[in-house]
Amino acid sequence: DEDLLELQNKVKEIAQTEILNLTGINNTELKYMYGAPNLNKLTICDNNFIKLSRALYNWGMWLYKHDKTESAIQVFEYAVSCKVDISGIYTTLAAIYSDRKQLDKIENLKAAAADLNTLMKDSLLKSLENFIPS
Repeated sequence: DEDLLELQNKVKEIAQTEILNLTGINNTELKYMYGAPNLNKLTICDNNFIKLSRALYNWGMWLYKHDKTESAIQVFEYAVSCKVDISGIYTTLAAIYSDRKQLDKIENLKAAAADLNTLMKDSLLKSLENFIPS
């Protein structure tokens, strides 16, 4: 499928760049940690991480929507391991795990989400709670 190849190639293309997850770190902190002269390069690396995050999400969703669930799980689990903070990755994985009665994996997702350095963390954790039966 041409769409699938395009999504995969986008991830491969981004993977060849310098990538750094700077989610939740402001410019003042970056200047202190890495020095002001490095701010432009850090911004480029962070933008590459954002592009990678979106590309992994789009690839995983394409797989999921085309009933390639095992492959979608692999892509989404990789994204979670990279600390991507796109809520759709976590909620889609949680839905898959819930359908499969893999509640321990939902707990692992919650732990990964709790470790994110993002403003959306609380909202994401509440969403994940919905996949765990009372």
